[in-house]
Amino acid sequence: MTIDATERFHGRAKRVTITLPEDLEAAVKAEIGDREFSAYITEAVARRYQLDQLAKLLDEMDQESGPVPDDVRSEVASWWPDAYGHQAQGAA
Repeated sequence: MTIDATERFHGRAKRVTITLPEDLEAAVKAEIGDREFSAYITEAVARRYQLDQLAKLLDEMDQESGPVPDDVRSEVASWWPDAYGHQAQGAA
């Protein structure tokens, strides 16, 4: 199942100017081609926006309910080793 990060944004497209490192632009265009570049950037910005909104929600939840207890974090890490941005102890 693929989630389209841009599905909530509709309407006219607006031309904007962005600055990217040349090697990043070249690498992306080598993968997707010139014609899909704008759509690729739109998807990347929309996905980042979603992640920022999720981070805000999690911060609000932490403020309301407190942080996730260490025992719960440990249990989640045992099921999903990279859940907290690192591998479980002993994992290669």
